[in-house]
Amino acid sequence: MRHIHGLAKELPDRIHVVDLGCGPGHYPLWLAAHTDWRFTLVDYAPDMLVRAKSIAKALGVADRITMIESDASNAPAVPSHSAHLNCA
Repeated sequence: MRHIHGLAKELPDRIHVVDLGCGPGHYPLWLAAHTDWRFTLVDYAPDMLVRAKSIAKALGVADRITMIESDASNAPAVPSHSAHLNCA
């Protein structure tokens, strides 16, 4: 995580990150807790998004997290130009 935090310091203060295949969202939610970034988490497994939502609430970052239940290859709700950084 230290490496990710170092990278985060080199990027703008407020960006939008899309994580395709986020699982329970450990990395993006950790980053959300340490930055002012917004995140869109995409996963096809509803149970993973339920876990991510619970973690986001516990960390106090749920207001900056959007969750989409979709296959990563078919996420029409996330226009490619809407994010500063895409992760998969």
